[in-house]
Amino acid sequence: MKISETMLKQQVLRLIRKHEPCLGQVKTTTVDTVSARDGLESELTRVNADLNKCEKYLKGLYESLILGDITDSEYKEFKTGYENKIASLKERVKQLRLNAHLRSQEDEAISKARESVSAVNDISELNAEDIDRLIERIKVYRNGRIVVKFRLFDEEISSEEGAGDE
Repeated sequence: MKISETMLKQQVLRLIRKHEPCLGQVKTTTVDTVSARDGLESELTRVNADLNKCEKYLKGLYESLILGDITDSEYKEFKTGYENKIASLKERVKQLRLNAHLRSQEDEAISKARESVSAVNDISELNAEDIDRLIERIKVYRNGRIVVKFRLFDEEISSEEGAGDE
């Protein structure tokens, strides 16, 4: 069985409209998302403070050597330790910033997709932008059944046409 692009778009739009209340229930900022974002920010603040402290201690280390407060071997040992810790903290800052950036992109994508879902009743035909925002995957079976995997919904939604000719 063949299905035209126009017919496919109409059936997908029908599925979207039928399931719009379910799709619209997706929250853009849940308690978990907010607490995760706050956790990232507080950890980044803490790691940056530790990094600044280690860099300050490293700078003061040479002065301690010159003043005779520490020996040459102690200086080398402390210096190596601080340099390793600074490298580790810089890597952690880099990872936390990447995580924050990815979370921000994810939040933005969800927000845009929710806007598309709420605007579904206003559109008469799906365009590429709407499909890209709302839909992750579309499967079309020989019997005319269509299964849609939405970006905002964990489950696949199937059209009623066809029964089991997968």
